[in-house]
This record gives sequence, C-alpha cells and structure tokens, in this order.
Amino acid sequence: TRCAGIDVGLESVAAIVYDDGTREKIANPRWLRSKERRLVRAQRAYSRTMKGSKNRDKARRKVAAAHRKVRETRLDHHHKLALRLIRE
Repeated sequence: TRCAGIDVGLESVAAIVYDDGTREKIANPRWLRSKERRLVRAQRAYSRTMKGSKNRDKARRKVAAAHRKVRETRLDHHHKLALRLIRE
C-alpha cells in the first residue's frame, strides 16, 4: 500500500506527496473558469432587471442554474480525484 500527504490549496486543488518521495500537483480544472464567467454574466444581467418583473424571475433562475452547474462540476471533480487517490 502507498501512503500520501495531501495539501489542499487555493492556487491548485491539491499538492500530493507520496511516501516514496514523488510529488504531484493537481491544477484547478480549466472548465471552472468558463462556468464562473457565465455565472458572473448572469448575475450582472440579474442585477440590471427591474424588481418584480417577469424578466427578473427568468434572470434569477438563470443565476440559480449557473450556481448549480458550478457546484456540480466542482463536486464531480473532487469525487473523481478522491476516487483516484483511493484506488492508487
């Protein structure tokens, strides 16, 4: 069995050092940037709408969907990484 030390960071998702001395740096996923940009755009559009309007409700739903997609893709990446670490 192999042992590993994991340092979770902000610049990269994780830095892993294995017991044999090898190191691995896992970068932040590239798709996350585009999803976050889409979220920012949706939030900006939402903030420009008039309170109580139908378009504001539509924009609110778009923001919620963008948040959900960011959350789900981030969770998916973490699950895949954890599974890979466990299997190794």
